[in-house]
Amino acid sequence: MLLNKVFIFIINIYQKLPFRSSTNCRFHPTCSEYGKDLFIKHSFFCAFLLTARRIIRCNPFTHHQVDLPPQKGCSPCLCKVK
Repeated sequence: MLLNKVFIFIINIYQKLPFRSSTNCRFHPTCSEYGKDLFIKHSFFCAFLLTARRIIRCNPFTHHQVDLPPQKGCSPCLCKVK
């Protein structure tokens, strides 16, 4: 749980950076909001893996889309993720 709080703190700092632009985001919610939500609701390992997967998929060849984080009752590491 401590690692989750550390990563949430890092994400909060990143979101306050002046050069960060959310207008070019390929996904809704943004990758940082997605990651923060995962670190709040899930274990560190699962949140880290799903956030890393999301960041890797965020590139100029991906179309804009809605990609919501898995719900808390669902174990994201065991569930079939799109």
